[in-house]
Amino acid sequence: MPKDTQDLPTTTETCSEDADQMTPVRRSLDHPGNLNQYEALRELRILYVDDNLRTSEAISEVLELTGARVELAANSNDAMTALQAFEPQVIVCALAKPGEDGYVFIHKLREHERGRARKIPVLAFTALPSSADKLDAIDAGFQLYLAKPIDIDRLRDALLQLVAMI
Repeated sequence: MPKDTQDLPTTTETCSEDADQMTPVRRSLDHPGNLNQYEALRELRILYVDDNLRTSEAISEVLELTGARVELAANSNDAMTALQAFEPQVIVCALAKPGEDGYVFIHKLREHERGRARKIPVLAFTALPSSADKLDAIDAGFQLYLAKPIDIDRLRDALLQLVAMI
């Protein structure tokens, strides 16, 4: 396994959402049978905006296991450039970044999309989650919000929600 992904778990455990059944659910990130549930992500063009290159590359590699195509951008300017060349279908963007943060990016993106019928669905994520921050992100134009550390299964499930918005 490449060095950048060695600290990502190969297995995750979560609890069932059913209140009557709190049994652990195990999903392996590299088991082909489990990747079939993410068929809707195959060939999906995802723009991933984060200044942390190591994290970006690791998450990109895991998402590419589902067949997604991922373009990385370290800042808002790179992301705006990628919009033209890569034409992403969905965007995942860190809120806290040096220079222009995720809020500046979403405002630029929505201004760029002004007058267009289709707006690109965008997921915000942050290392400093709060309920107020979540509301601010949604009000700013993000469709979904996740807190770090990013659990790959939760990220892929969120991406499936974004795909449904396309």
